[in-house]
Amino acid sequence: MANIAIDKALTSLSEKTAIADTDMMYVVTPSDTASSRSRKATIATLRSAFGTLSLAMAGDLGTDQDYDGMTLTGITAGEALSAWELVYLDETEEQWLLADANAAGKFPAVGLVVAACAEDAEATVLVMGTCRNDTWTWTAPGKAIYLSITAGTLTETAPTTSGDCVQIVGRALASNIIYFHPYSCWIELA
Repeated sequence: MANIAIDKALTSLSEKTAIADTDMMYVVTPSDTASSRSRKATIATLRSAFGTLSLAMAGDLGTDQDYDGMTLTGITAGEALSAWELVYLDETEEQWLLADANAAGKFPAVGLVVAACAEDAEATVLVMGTCRNDTWTWTAPGKAIYLSITAGTLTETAPTTSGDCVQIVGRALASNIIYFHPYSCWIELA
């Protein structure tokens, strides 16, 4: 698997960085060194292959339903999705579907929907960042947030039943704010 390194830098959290189609990205494999990064692609090429990656860092989550971070667009929803639901990318359908910790094949979660989306419509999915939802009531800053056994839902309670997926998808920063960064390491309980 290759990692993609964006050749852009933020100078402050209040700066919004637009990634232009003509910007170059390096495709890097684990065996590459800094001097061997010769495989370049324009953002336009990567967008046609993977959808659109956006990066917005306002540093201010002062209002309900706000978010900052990396989002993906250009991939459609395979079912109606509500804001703040966890999703996985179905490899067969190539669409976003609700992630579920107790349904084989529907985990791990890889993103969080940030705006309601109809089936077959393009979804905006946060893949890493911070978000605020005033209906959340997380109990303590730093507490782990997990993929739930209820499809699409975030929870502070790790699943405990055999066959369930235990995946940390972020950390509470306040009672209504999380740092969302779904761990790629997860376990399926025996």
